[in-house]
Amino acid sequence: MTVRMPLIEISPEDPKREQLFLTAIEVVEFAYLLETDPQTARWAWLFERYPQWHAVVFMLTELCGRGAVGGNGPGVDGAPEGD
Repeated sequence: MTVRMPLIEISPEDPKREQLFLTAIEVVEFAYLLETDPQTARWAWLFERYPQWHAVVFMLTELCGRGAVGGNGPGVDGAPEGD
């Protein structure tokens, strides 16, 4: 994500930014599934050692920028919810 679309060069109105946000959500969801699924338990140590920091940071940056503090900002319907 960082190589393909550096955050600095994307304006907030650019539709690519929304696609990156959705992709970041997918990356975090898949990482969670890989860490917790019984079928991949054998490799969980690997997935836990390499967290998807770029996706998490991008997602948090977007959520803060969209006024999603408290979970009620616009355009955050797909964002993962806490337990």
